[in-house]
Amino acid sequence: MQFDTTVNTWHPCKNTARINASNPCSEYMFLDDSACNLSSLNLMKFIGPDGQFDVEGYRHAVDTMIVAQEILVGNASYPTEKIAENSHNYRPLGLGYANLGALLMSLGVPYDSGRGRDYAASLTAIMCGQAYLQRARSPAPSDRRRLRPQRGAVPRSHPHAPRRHCAHRCVEPRHGALRKRPHVLGGRL
Repeated sequence: MQFDTTVNTWHPCKNTARINASNPCSEYMFLDDSACNLSSLNLMKFIGPDGQFDVEGYRHAVDTMIVAQEILVGNASYPTEKIAENSHNYRPLGLGYANLGALLMSLGVPYDSGRGRDYAASLTAIMCGQAYLQRARSPAPSDRRRLRPQRGAVPRSHPHAPRRHCAHRCVEPRHGALRKRPHVLGGRL
């Protein structure tokens, strides 16, 4: 169940248009006539020979995937001109992870436990922070409208205009939604 008021209160680009709907899995809620470039990292690829999670490798993979997704947005084809225009203007990306349950089991951490939830929250925070950091490092295309998180569109000449767009999502791990994708990527890149 989604609440229209909450969804639009949390809208990352408030000065554009309302969010009216989501995709079927609800991990992507944004403007009408838009598309999100979604990808996932396989968490099991970050377990080293010592059985420990490779945080630096994970951060590097996030950086690599964000750059790859940015490239794909610019080179993708879209079903309508309006979707293409919104995708190029807002450049919405979504990055998530798969195999959280397998990772926790391999570490001996119960899935439905405080420690398991803390581990998932840590992985999500690292991914989200690193993705935003990588997008901030990347120069925005000069012909793209600059956006400001939580405030909406900001003219390019504005002194506080960020270098990157705000429409980034860290996709929460979903039972089925990410696990069903055969093209899940991961590893030490």
